Amino acid sequence: MPDIFDDWPDIPVPPPPALFEPRLRERMNRALTAEQFVDGVVRGMGSALIEFTAGLVGGALWSIERRRADPIPAAKRQPPVTNT
Repeated sequence: MPDIFDDWPDIPVPPPPALFEPRLRERMNRALTAEQFVDGVVRGMGSALIEFTAGLVGGALWSIERRRADPIPAAKRQPPVTNT
């Protein structure tokens, strides 16, 4: 039985098709676009959902407490400046 590896140097290799590179780029572009879309939906929508939920929770707490949370406590607040 002949060894196939002995025949390989003698077998002619055809040149690549003329549309090889454009077809490869087209397939890669489709794959990359789909991957970026899925990544954006998974990460972007997840982050947006977290931010939206934080706003809803803040609004619900504000509605329940009937007052707005004061960012500066009264003890640290400085008196207003008056021009005399």
